[in-house]
Amino acid sequence: MVLEDITIKLIRYGGVSKPSYSITLKGNGELIYTGFENVKVKGKLREIIDEDIFLDVLSFFKEIDFFDLSDNYLVEKRSGRPYTNVSISIPITKDDIKTSSITHHDDDFDVPVDLIKLEKKIDILVNSEKWTKIKDKEIVKEMIIDKKEQEVSIDNKKVKESKKEKHKKTDHKKIIIPIIIVTILLIAFIIYFTQFHSDDKDTINDSVDYSNPKITFITTTSSPERVDGIRSAKTYSFDAGDTVYVDFELENIIHNKQIDINVEIAVSYGIDIYYYDYYINRSSNYVGDLFYQIIHFPTNNSWIGGRKYNITILINDKISDIQILNQTTFRIANSSSNYVSPLFAQIVNYERVSEYEIFYNGTASGGTGFYNYYWEVYDEANVLYDTFSGKSGIYEFDKKDIFSIKLIVDDGENIFDSSKRIINITT
Repeated sequence: MVLEDITIKLIRYGGVSKPSYSITLKGNGELIYTGFENVKVKGKLREIIDEDIFLDVLSFFKEIDFFDLSDNYLVEKRSGRPYTNVSISIPITKDDIKTSSITHHDDDFDVPVDLIKLEKKIDILVNSEKWTKIKDKEIVKEMIIDKKEQEVSIDNKKVKESKKEKHKKTDHKKIIIPIIIVTILLIAFIIYFTQFHSDDKDTINDSVDYSNPKITFITTTSSPERVDGIRSAKTYSFDAGDTVYVDFELENIIHNKQIDINVEIAVSYGIDIYYYDYYINRSSNYVGDLFYQIIHFPTNNSWIGGRKYNITILINDKISDIQILNQTTFRIANSSSNYVSPLFAQIVNYERVSEYEIFYNGTASGGTGFYNYYWEVYDEANVLYDTFSGKSGIYEFDKKDIFSIKLIVDDGENIFDSSKRIINITT
């Protein structure tokens, strides 16, 4: 065994809001960091680490008997659910490589404590926070720099402070009578409303869960309005200079035929914000318990063609005071600005080389020309079975099943594409 041939890898997928990144440590002192989403530094960078750091991590693998641990602690696979994968590859001879890869969801309770310690130890020893940690408490606030919201916050603070000062100076006895009057008027209004609107079937639906509003549908479209309330068809590709419309739906939210919401929209590519706006909406667009809205934004020739842009919608529901977030993407196809051809990923071929082994090979084109290759393997129940990286190689399964293998390629500029194939290891 040669120290410089040993490879250790940590992959963290954080879902919508937590950091997604990978760290590769090699025995020759090379550290490779790749930042994907919700991190301070995106893309790939390399550093040289002290041999003592690598040996410290390596000794902990031995201390916790890493090769004796289960290779999968996934209890339930849900799309977008954060997970962590840690792996080690130790060449024994030229043709004999000892490997182990363990994947688990971050909130699974049966994951060994020592495994969690190992993952944290890697993060701490290489100081991954200098690349991954975003100082703001909310990542959305890092993406959406809202001067208007800051101004509103300052004004609200001044109003609250002013009210407090007035309250201190006010004699409590003098406000009892106005409070009684207001209470009587409020009770009278409730009685009036109940009497004249109790039979209106289009008022508040008792089945609506007011405490859990969410965006259940979001898409880009070329149409400024819906036809008969039917969801807009997806338009994925636009030309620079086009107006992009965003159709989204809310459910589990009280609307009573009309709703007041604050809507923030940010259009970004990587860490660059291309468009931002803030709306205070009062609308009566609803179908049953669903409320829907279409907002729009312009593009221009400064938007680079071939890129896939991200749209973030952040809604503050005034009724429940809950912030609701969802995202979608679209692509600028043609632009007079520097054109970047779309990224295209493909599993070129795969073939059985033994009963449990396959040879895999991926390829990519377009984008920046700099590619990172990541693979995800799912079993027949669509549960994540394993993850690994590299353009091509030989992968060994440890059981017979019908698997699906997914190739994910990024070009270092927050552009991703994927390809998927079915692999039958039952025969």
